[in-house]
Amino acid sequence: MIKRISIILVLLMVSGAAFSNVKISAKHKDLTKDAKKVNCAYCHTNVMKIEKKKGQVNGKALNGVNFSKIKSCAGTDCHK
Repeated sequence: MIKRISIILVLLMVSGAAFSNVKISAKHKDLTKDAKKVNCAYCHTNVMKIEKKKGQVNGKALNGVNFSKIKSCAGTDCHK
């Protein structure tokens, strides 16, 4: 019983991560910045350290700062 529950929880976590933000993932698909793949980890871990919360992006701004003024968001293949 515990094994089945564990398997279900793992499947839920994997599917949740895979479909968590399809819109953003599609926009950044196959992009690189500074030879690093731009994916969820690029923005939410050691490179940019953006918190995972809703409402941060408004139009072309992150927390009120234009993408073009954020070093990691501006440049080739990124927001200009």
